Amino acid sequence: MKKFIAFIGLLFLIYNSFADESTYYPGYSLSNVQQNSGGFTGDLTMISPGPYGDDIPNLSLNVEYQTETRVRIKIYDPNNARWEVPDVIQNSTNPIPTKMEYKVEYTTNPFGIAVIRELNNEVLFNTTPPKSNKFHDYNGLIFENLYIEINSKTAKNPNIYGLGKNL
Repeated sequence: MKKFIAFIGLLFLIYNSFADESTYYPGYSLSNVQQNSGGFTGDLTMISPGPYGDDIPNLSLNVEYQTETRVRIKIYDPNNARWEVPDVIQNSTNPIPTKMEYKVEYTTNPFGIAVIRELNNEVLFNTTPPKSNKFHDYNGLIFENLYIEINSKTAKNPNIYGLGKNL
């Protein structure tokens, strides 16, 4: 009986190691980052395909510092126009903020982006995936034709708007 239990335990460990490797998707890498006075842009290139097979291989990133307290992060397919969540906040004619209450940090490979409150370094939003598939918390960005997955670690009580529409 002890040998049987040990065998089952070994099978479980083997299964878990393969399951972790097969279900981790690192997402995209970021390149060609161009800083400007109102934010930055960059190109995202797929590292490995996602789970459903209709991946968009090249994406664009646009980070716009809209006000002292608001940042807009847009990830989109530059080759195909798609439906987007309507922008209910009217574009402001205010000048580009010079002192923001947040900072935006990013990693390039795998791509991840974080919004951090300047006052206390509280992470408000963080999509940065782990660099390896061992003991990963979540996947990187998955952007497929009919499926988008953005995983994030957030603050304890976040206020996040505009991530999409529930159907």
